[in-house]
Amino acid sequence: MTESRDGERESERLQRIAQMYADLGRQLGSSSVVKVFDAVAILAARQVAGATAASVTVLRNGRFETVGSTDERVRRADLMQYEIGSGPCVDAILDDSVLHIQDLRHDERWPTYSRLGTELGWASMLSYRLNSEVTGPEILAGLNIYADRPHAFDATSVEIGQLLAAHASMTVAAQTNRQRAENLEQALHNSREIGVAVGILMANHKLTREQAFDLLRIASQNTNRKIADIAVEVGDTGVLPYP
Repeated sequence: MTESRDGERESERLQRIAQMYADLGRQLGSSSVVKVFDAVAILAARQVAGATAASVTVLRNGRFETVGSTDERVRRADLMQYEIGSGPCVDAILDDSVLHIQDLRHDERWPTYSRLGTELGWASMLSYRLNSEVTGPEILAGLNIYADRPHAFDATSVEIGQLLAAHASMTVAAQTNRQRAENLEQALHNSREIGVAVGILMANHKLTREQAFDLLRIASQNTNRKIADIAVEVGDTGVLPYP
């Protein structure tokens, strides 16, 4: 009987994990990178037993930033850790670790944050670093899961959170690569437009390539428009716009 119940529990757990992956795939299929982070946070809060809220932290150019969250209280808790320079969501990323805070009121690892986080109403936390081997070394990110009661997360919660963090790493990498490809395509398009405009100005005004590009740059500054937009107008009209 016990074995049967254990089997049923394991089956339910696997079904839950499969459903979680399916939900995440649907939510992230056509999202932008920013919405990907929001979707990950929302799904974590829904799928990790005991969770009240969740957020995603990214480390860029030496600065931490919350790029996805389920509510403002989570953002405030994250910001406190960034300002202090220490806390579960900061240390999980820097140390590449999984941090499980069972009772924030009595955790001595982060005394300042423990006091401030408790004042916000948080009592338990899980923090994971997303896999940088998947997302790429330029993207250091972490998944933070919050609860408003102590000892909110059991071993299954920790495991589900870890699986979600692993899948989120792959999804964020895919979305980031898609955005990078779109940016490259746009850059190539802009480069072609600028090349056409430079050629027109060189022919019309007997300029060198450098002089023609300088004229585009000056027109961009004086009209407060992008060089690519100026180039398109020159290509269409043959005339350099001035304010």
